[in-house]
Amino acid sequence: IEYTSADHSAVLFENNRLYRHKVVRINYTTYDLRRNQDSINPRTHPHIMVLSPEGSDHPFTYGRVIGILHANSRIQRVSGSRLVPTSGFKRVDFLWVRWFRYDTSFAAGWKAKRLHRIQFYDGWDSLAFGFLDPASIVRGIHLIPAFQWGAADYIARQYETLSINGVSEVETEDWAYQYVNIFVDRDIFNLFRGGGIGHQHIRCHLKAFAEDAGLNDQTLPHYNANWETDSESNEEDEDGSDLDDGSELGALGSEDEEDVGDDLETDSDVEPQGPGPEDEEALDDDDLGF
Repeated sequence: IEYTSADHSAVLFENNRLYRHKVVRINYTTYDLRRNQDSINPRTHPHIMVLSPEGSDHPFTYGRVIGILHANSRIQRVSGSRLVPTSGFKRVDFLWVRWFRYDTSFAAGWKAKRLHRIQFYDGWDSLAFGFLDPASIVRGIHLIPAFQWGAADYIARQYETLSINGVSEVETEDWAYQYVNIFVDRDIFNLFRGGGIGHQHIRCHLKAFAEDAGLNDQTLPHYNANWETDSESNEEDEDGSDLDDGSELGALGSEDEEDVGDDLETDSDVEPQGPGPEDEEALDDDDLGF
């Protein structure tokens, strides 16, 4: 969206004042449907990711939060020769962000078996800095510096930023490239696999991850009302049919019993010696220990 100078002039800050904050907390849903928070702090945990615009080379855009601000503002409209406020002042929260650029020249992802690589925009680039609605943040992220490429001499390094000790100093760790740590936790891992419970509203943006991970080629099992897969249900049906129809062992046993009966009937002249079959204890299947 492009804004004209007239649009900028229509925004009025109360007392021309901005208010600065130390931390912003982002709520998200975990893989097991629980609520959790990411704490974004410009000194200690400044890195975030948001959804990229349609047609981008990568589903996510990454940035470093360098300021957490809010202002009481309102919109004015032109009425004749003067500006007339359209409403009262309203609090607006926003972040000041330094953006990363996704490195399209570096093969990354599941098939390439490499982490995604990003780098800062040059300081004079119009996309290097911007303001962001905190509600647009998907998650906070962890970046791993690509030490082998050394530091980059960006013009933005000449500006002072808050260090981890809370002291304003010139940035000294502007590495030329950084890797996105997709294994930092299970929910981030699920996002980069092309899904993740609790992130249904962004699933359409993650199709590239799902294809790269090979999820589209997987055949997921189908469960019935008894929480059994089709293969398990078929195995139980086959076991039941074997017991009903009689197995080969059962058929052989019945034939043996018939043969014994026939012998007893034909040899009726011979008196049986010793205890009969009825005096022997039979071992039922229930007596077997499995």
